[in-house]
This record gives sequence, structure tokens and C-alpha cells, in this order.
Amino acid sequence: MKENEEEKKEFEKALFKYGLIAPLVEKIKAKSCEYGEISELIKKFLGNIKSIPYSGKKSLSRATLYNYIVRFLKNGFDGLKQKKRSDCGKSRKLKEDVLQKAIELKKENPERSTLKVIRLLKHNGITNIKYGSLHKNFQQLGLTQKIFHQGEQKPTHHFIREFANELWQSDVKYSLWLYQPERKIKMQTRLIVFIDKASRIIPHAEFYWRDNLPALENCFIKAIIKRGIPDAVYMDNQSIFRSEFFQAVCMELGCRVLYTQPYSPQSKGTVESFIGFVESDFLTEARVAGIQTLEELNHFFFAWLELEYHEKVHSGLGETPNERYQKDIARIRIVDIETLHEKFLYRAKRKVTGTCLVKIFGKEYLVDEKLAFREVEVRYDYFDQKEIYIYAHGEFMQKAYKFVPGKYSGIKPKSKSDEPQTKQQIVQSARSYLENLALIYQRTLQQGDSLVLTEESQTKKPKALKYEEFTKYLQLALGRENFSEIEQKEIENYFQKYGPFLSETVKQALLSSFSKKGKSAHISYYLQQIVKYHQKKGEK
Repeated sequence: MKENEEEKKEFEKALFKYGLIAPLVEKIKAKSCEYGEISELIKKFLGNIKSIPYSGKKSLSRATLYNYIVRFLKNGFDGLKQKKRSDCGKSRKLKEDVLQKAIELKKENPERSTLKVIRLLKHNGITNIKYGSLHKNFQQLGLTQKIFHQGEQKPTHHFIREFANELWQSDVKYSLWLYQPERKIKMQTRLIVFIDKASRIIPHAEFYWRDNLPALENCFIKAIIKRGIPDAVYMDNQSIFRSEFFQAVCMELGCRVLYTQPYSPQSKGTVESFIGFVESDFLTEARVAGIQTLEELNHFFFAWLELEYHEKVHSGLGETPNERYQKDIARIRIVDIETLHEKFLYRAKRKVTGTCLVKIFGKEYLVDEKLAFREVEVRYDYFDQKEIYIYAHGEFMQKAYKFVPGKYSGIKPKSKSDEPQTKQQIVQSARSYLENLALIYQRTLQQGDSLVLTEESQTKKPKALKYEEFTKYLQLALGRENFSEIEQKEIENYFQKYGPFLSETVKQALLSSFSKKGKSAHISYYLQQIVKYHQKKGEK
């Protein structure tokens, strides 16, 4: 039926063309036209055209009319019909095997964008794929999805910021359903995000079981450790973001807390745009990759964030978020990790029992006997309660650890019924893609290429750098290909006298140094700062 309609259109269009040129063709065939007569007739015919079938045009050029005449004289009436290309429906720029591979990837997971398919092909060793060519093929095959957002939007101001860390935006997104081993049920995870407005870099983002205040603060602490203190943070109007304690700590750090107006999601366009990208680029793969635990989800997400997002050229910046952030590294405000953790510790009043125990969240902790029967202030990390801090009258008294009577710890052995039961079909290409990203990311961390404190680097035991590793670390951090003989001698002297240094100590010292003098100071300045941090922490 569709082919018949197309033939009918072509016939009517050819009939219109013939009606224009018929008087001219007759004169040409009869050779009865005088000099200049055809030119005058063409001019007259072109002026009388009011509409063209199946076209919005109302005029033709002289060259087009001459073209019609030539085609008719050569091939008759059929010459006026539009011929179909012999390669119609086939890709003229993509090889057939490459196109078939792209179609397979798209059909495996229809939510994949064209850009995502191109990146997956690149991971498989297929490069130089043009976006326009592939997208056009997807459109012809009906493999694209268009989502139209309807409804009126209120005008809002654009939060333009000149420097990194002038303003962060934050938001929460409900995400994948995973098995929660403690509650033995499936729960929906929450992605908490902080994004820098100027550089579009993600100070930190992580999936949590809950979108409560402790989760928000945990994410914010990690963001500050990795990217420094922001001048202001722009947060959603949800209840979890409204905390006097959180605002008070931010005020101590010199960070203003701003809130969005109710029913104005467009005012958080930057963070909303990033969350949309996470949905279309990461979660489309994560949903079909057979992810079982929250730890595994975050493991893949951190790798994707550093390798796929931070190293991707941002269309609004013309450069990668990492490159934009590094331009303002000299003005980033750094805070000591221990000081930061201490500020965000939760506090609760408790009375010590006669057996020198304090209880919090149903867990008992053993304290010094001199505190028996006294009221104390317990300070603790919501996500790490292996140890708590005991204060009396505002003065630090001791660290307290969990009380374990005998060998019994109260922890039930894990049974097979506790394991997550899923029947989700795993798409192997999605799993391979995420595992490959995680492997590359892990190698990057092991080589010490990044000054960013990641989740892995916070939990693993600090590494003592050998002299060669220390020198290489300084080269990477300072962006130097090599050092002069004098600089090498100075580095060697410092290392022999004060080394070896822990990698985390070197990292913190360099971050602090960059915030004050950038990366152009003399090598001795950085070495002095490393020794200062080294001695402050009492490393041996």
C-alpha cells in the first residue's frame, strides 16, 4: 500500500513537470522556435507557477526547467520521475558488519543512546564511527526514542559561576532495587550527588540505602575531602537537607547553605542534567549487568564517573570537567581530614552503667572505670560505629570499642537464605563494559595517577612510597616530565633524611600546597610541606 502511494505521488509530480515543459518540447521538436523565443517562454512559465505538488515551494529556477526538458527528451515521461537509489535503505558510510554489531547492542538494551553504543563499539576495538551516520540508521530502523517534555516552565535565573567551588548543587535520585542483607528484603537505592557549577566536576556521588541526613553528610564529607570546601552549596527543599546541625557545621567551614524555591526543579538544572546522563549512560548498563550488592554498584559507578564522565569533553565547557577544575586548583580551600570528621560526628548524652558500659543503637561499648555512673557525651560516625568518642564536660576522655562478652559476638552466621535471590537476565556486553571500566580505574589508582581521594583510597591501608615511587608521584602531581639534576639531588636528600613517606600524607601535603601556591613553586617548598605533614602525623 505504501509503495502504491509513493508511485502515485511520483506520477503526479512527473505530470506537473510535463505540463510545464510540453509547449516548449513541441517547439523544440518541430524546430519552429525563433532566436530568444524559448528563453522568453521559460520566463513566462516560471512566472505563472503558483504551487508545486507535494512541496512547499512556489517557484522553480531556470536551470531546473532546462533539466526537466533534457530528461524528457532523453528518457521520455519516465525521465521526469524521481529514481530510487540502488543503495536505498543501506548505510553508505558504515560497513555492514559494524552496523549489525551496533544494531545488536541497541536491541540488547533499547535504552542505550547512540553515543553509548558508539562508546561500547570503541571498547570492542571499533573506532571512527560517526554519530550522524549511526543515528540516521537507527532512525530508519525505528530504534530511537524521543521523549517530549510538556508543560509550561517558569523562567529562572542561570547560576553562572566563574571559578570552581564557588557553588555546588546537590540532589537525590531513586535508583536500582537491590537485596538488603540486613533487612533481607529488596530495597530501592538512592543516588546522592554533589556537582560543581563552574567545572561540572562531581566532588562526590554515591549510592546509599537511605536518603537521610547521615547519608547526605557522609557524601558531603567525602566530597570536601576529594575536592575542597565550596563557598556555597545549593540544595533541594526536601526535609533531609533541612538540618540546623548541618547548617552550623557548614557555617564553621565558611560554606553558605542555599535552598531551592518550592516547585522549581528547573533551578537545579545542572545537577538534574547530570542525573539524566547517569540514567541514560550508566544505569542503562547497570540494570542489565547482574549487579547484586550496593558495594558492587558503587564500585562500577566510581569507575564510570572518573573514566567516562570526568574525562569526557563537556558540550557546555568545550573541555573535560577535570581540565576545567585543574585551572582553579590554586584557589581550592583544603581542610584537614581528621578535623572535618570530628565536626560531623553525631552527639548523644548517655549514662555509664556500673559495669562501665554505654549503649548506643543497641550496641554496648566498654569505657574506663573512672567514668562509671557518670553522664557522658558520646560522639560517633553514623556509618562506622566500630569505635566511639567519649567526652565529659566538653573534654575528650577516650575512644571506646565494642564490648564482646567472651567469644559470642551476637552475630548470626550467614545462611543460604540470606543470599540475594534474583532471576534477572544478564546482558554480557553491559557486564563486560562495567568490569572493563573498573579494571582500568583500579590500575589508575594503583599507579597513583590521581590526587583525588577516592572511596578505595580512604578504606585501604596507606602505602609507604619507595624513592622511585616518590619521585614518580611528584612528577605526576606537578605535571613534570623530569626533574633537573639539582632538583633530583634535593629530592634524594629529603627522602634519605625524612623518608619513607606514606602516599596519603604526600597527597594531603601536595593538595594543601597547590591551594596556596599552585604548581609553579620551587621543589623545596613542596618537600618542606611533605615533611611538615609527615612529622605532624608522627609517621616512622
